[in-house]
Amino acid sequence: MYTSVTNKISKKGFGYLVAAIVVAIASAVYGLFSHGVHSPFMTYAFLVPLVLGAIPHIAAAQNSSAGMRALRERLNEPVVGDVQLAVVATLTIGSLLKGALDIYGTTNRLLIGYPVMALMALVAAAIIAKKGITKKPVYLLESPKDESGNYAYEDPGNDTAEQQNREIKEYTQFLDQGSCDE
Repeated sequence: MYTSVTNKISKKGFGYLVAAIVVAIASAVYGLFSHGVHSPFMTYAFLVPLVLGAIPHIAAAQNSSAGMRALRERLNEPVVGDVQLAVVATLTIGSLLKGALDIYGTTNRLLIGYPVMALMALVAAAIIAKKGITKKPVYLLESPKDESGNYAYEDPGNDTAEQQNREIKEYTQFLDQGSCDE
């Protein structure tokens, strides 16, 4: 199980590393045409995907301590990965835009929206994690098939409600056991 999770984390970390390199190259090219005017927001925009994306993923994939295993499991959750991507993208774009406006010699009060949106995404993720939505698996129950390949519940009049509930519980337990083996 850890190998597949580690590979996923490594691929995500590599993706963030590529994003950091692309942002660094883009800001360097932009800096070449800025007539000698520089902005720290533009120059250091590559640090956002590097520090918030690549380093946590690569460190979690490379280290096998208990803390890093917990981080690896947490980073592999869909909601956490999506929020991390949203926050990194929002802060990177905000930094690049702030840098471009600084180089141009103007300001815009709407730039505060980028860190606010990133903070709102983090708060929403914390609320979702607190409620435990990411911890509970969701099963789409399909009627089990009998030996001939027909669905067991094609004629619901044949089974009693108690028998149907017992079979659904057994099937759910079977799914729970199967999800632990991954």
